[in-house]
Amino acid sequence: MNSTLAKAVFGVGVALAIASIASIYITMVATQNQRTTDALSSQQTTSSNSRITTPDDTNQKNNNMNATGTLAGRSTALSSMTITIPQGAANQQVQNYYQPNPATLSSVQTRITWINKDSAPHTATADDNSFDTGTIAVGSSGSATIKGSSSSIQYHCTFHPWMKATLQVAS
Repeated sequence: MNSTLAKAVFGVGVALAIASIASIYITMVATQNQRTTDALSSQQTTSSNSRITTPDDTNQKNNNMNATGTLAGRSTALSSMTITIPQGAANQQVQNYYQPNPATLSSVQTRITWINKDSAPHTATADDNSFDTGTIAVGSSGSATIKGSSSSIQYHCTFHPWMKATLQVAS
């Protein structure tokens, strides 16, 4: 085997080793994030059901609300909803990175769970840093509690900055 070919084979081996280590690291971080999400979800209790308004009423089956109250005419309910990261979302040409988008929150405080159905890890991170799901591994989910103090909150994926969406807070 000549030295050029040997160097090429060695380089490919090093690249594969680095890719393997990166993959293991991402899996470990995602697993730890999932454990944290599961622990937080198990602490949540449900006492009543209401409805969250979204632009696409077909997603209503995923949107249940919890304990309710009022604060200056606005609901102070801790509600929950699900947003899907669809297959192919990492592709810049897709243009539909989070579903629904925009998502309308009908309470001041909402627990949102993002489900990653794509083949790449993602995040849901507020542009104003008010929430961050951390890494959401492929086939996994990540959650954050949103305290809707403004009328809309912009968010994105830190791995794929072109993936942007909006949370609308109903008044």
